[in-house]
Amino acid sequence: MEIAILKQELKEACKYAFVDIVEEHKYEGINSFALSYDQRTMKLFPSVNTMHYLNQALALHGDHFWHFKYDPTYWKYVGTGACEAFESIYNKLRSYAATVQALHQSNEKLHNWKRTLYDTCTAALEDLVQSRFFLNVAQRNILVLYTAADCIGVKCHYLHMMKRLNTDTILKEYEQELQK
Repeated sequence: MEIAILKQELKEACKYAFVDIVEEHKYEGINSFALSYDQRTMKLFPSVNTMHYLNQALALHGDHFWHFKYDPTYWKYVGTGACEAFESIYNKLRSYAATVQALHQSNEKLHNWKRTLYDTCTAALEDLVQSRFFLNVAQRNILVLYTAADCIGVKCHYLHMMKRLNTDTILKEYEQELQK
């Protein structure tokens, strides 16, 4: 699998998904974007949260702040946007994994591939952040995450990723939450 091509496809899919959601829901106060990977299904998908939804959720379930703020599975728009682009990426990932398994290659090769996928997804988002894509579209700094099902709740993974993808202000807020 050509990693540079995958990274470019991820960037384009994320752009399409984010623009679509912002155009449809900009008055809800877009405040977060995540690219998530479900290891079980091998699917990558975008998620977006809004201030409106976050405030409603916290009013009802304030003791679950961490989940509603930093876990995209609790966000308002999960798996929404650029469905065709993400389906194409899914088919490539599934095909590659099937090839590795069919060749009876080691679990180590699959583990290394998974780590490469994590790094590629984070790097794709990092490129978008550095180009100010999210800031320009949302017209504000937003929380940007990459998550994987086996990393949700692993705060050390989040901290490393948060440093790469977010502003100092967002990072400081996150670090304060870690202290609680």
